[in-house]
Amino acid sequence: LKSFLRDGEAEAYHGVDVEFRNGSEAVMTIYDKDGKELEQVFMHGIENKERMHQLMVDKGFQRKSEEEIKEAYERRQKLNVVVDKRLKEEKKRRADRLKGKVTVEPNRDEL
Repeated sequence: LKSFLRDGEAEAYHGVDVEFRNGSEAVMTIYDKDGKELEQVFMHGIENKERMHQLMVDKGFQRKSEEEIKEAYERRQKLNVVVDKRLKEEKKRRADRLKGKVTVEPNRDEL
């Protein structure tokens, strides 16, 4: 289940966004076109990716084209690079503060 969500396989379907919440059960919340909640599906009992993909189809989600999936993957990779850079900068600032050093904040517009 974790790899299905973290590796972007869930987002290979149109209209799917994954939001991670630490300490929470995995729940698929399905909304109508107006944003009204229609259903919640608790996913803890789903054992493998095949069943996850089947659940997506059973709930009416349509898989994106290979080109759309590739573009989404590339966007995710670029975002991961930015996030990793910010995390490293924050880690360095914290270490510097512990050593009594002052660190200048980077201009967020450049990131």
